[in-house]
Amino acid sequence: MSASVSLLTLNCGLLRIGALGRTLLEPAPFIAERLAALPAALRAVGADIVALQEIYKTAHKRQVMQALADGWPHAAYPRGRPLHKLDSGLLVLSRFPIVQTAFYPFKAAPRDERVFVHRGFFDTVHEVPGLGAIRLLSFHTTAGGSRLDPESAAADAFRARQIDAILDHAERAAGAATILIGDLNAGPPVSMGNYRQVIARGYADLFADGAGAAAAANAVTWDSRQPLNRRGPHAHQRPQRIDHVFAKPRDTLRVAEARLVLTEPTVSVPGGARVTVADHYGVYVRLAASA
Repeated sequence: MSASVSLLTLNCGLLRIGALGRTLLEPAPFIAERLAALPAALRAVGADIVALQEIYKTAHKRQVMQALADGWPHAAYPRGRPLHKLDSGLLVLSRFPIVQTAFYPFKAAPRDERVFVHRGFFDTVHEVPGLGAIRLLSFHTTAGGSRLDPESAAADAFRARQIDAILDHAERAAGAATILIGDLNAGPPVSMGNYRQVIARGYADLFADGAGAAAAANAVTWDSRQPLNRRGPHAHQRPQRIDHVFAKPRDTLRVAEARLVLTEPTVSVPGGARVTVADHYGVYVRLAASA
């Protein structure tokens, strides 16, 4: 059987900001219920390497890491944030040894995020049996902060500078196949200039390659119509495919499988309803060694 590695990206939507017992900001509700269900949901997908966004609390990260330590014994997240800043929200879980980690804060961001959020991209190198070293650059680029519309020219400009920082770092890095993975906040049909920025630098959209152009054109990873998003701050936005796995074409690897996952409402919440485990859907891609 040929060597392969499977990857999952998921924005978990676990942001809550509160003070004096009151919730000031909670874009996607039912955090406690969804966090409790998250490890089992990730286990069911079974990806070898998992890149998560919007797990902001260290306690929440550790809860997920401990619950999955038997199958994903290697885990990493950015450390050392300034005390006044919100955590990056990034967490990477892996079946394989993580031999190198580094976090790079974005220099460009809307003013509120620059002051209060430790946003950036996370470089992790994984030793994958049969495939060698694979470098993951996981990220969550800006949606415009609290003041800018995600599709505004100003938000696109900040996002463009963040994307350039990721791409420039990828070009400087050596010695490993590089995969870009995470929530780009851009992609069909929104902020297409930001999405094309990645493609123009020679990267392939692995979901589109694996699922086919027609399926990719109709796929949605963040849906304003679903219950977790209908009353959120971006409820006016169009359904969109903004969560991605990108890589440069290589003779040694091919896309063997690509699909959306965690799209079904499986988490019971107060009132008897069910919701999805995250406000985004997951993107699963499996890469196999070329014959």
